[in-house]
Amino acid sequence: MDKFIQYNLYLGHGIDTPRTTKTRVSARAFLNWLKANVDERFPGYTLHQTMGRWEGVEEPAIVLEIITPASKTIFPDEIPWVIREIAESYKKTFFQDAVLVTVTPVRATFV
Repeated sequence: MDKFIQYNLYLGHGIDTPRTTKTRVSARAFLNWLKANVDERFPGYTLHQTMGRWEGVEEPAIVLEIITPASKTIFPDEIPWVIREIAESYKKTFFQDAVLVTVTPVRATFV
């Protein structure tokens, strides 16, 4: 088993701005964002569709799971700039208050 770091980004799909009222991130807009912001940076990742709550309001969400080899320069409790940049891009593009990022050291192998 090899050492990896797993990053989960919790991406809410509810949008509430002065110009919109309780709309959702469309599948097309999300896939376009994913292609522009994630595909070029990571050769593989996993998406989990889920439901969540933010500030008492239920909304659909996607958990973007990225697993990378553990690096001697990145400690398990740090968020690398590339992950932070992806989260910031999502917040800006889809008018989100926040993106939750979890960091977990894992052991894994390809079989």
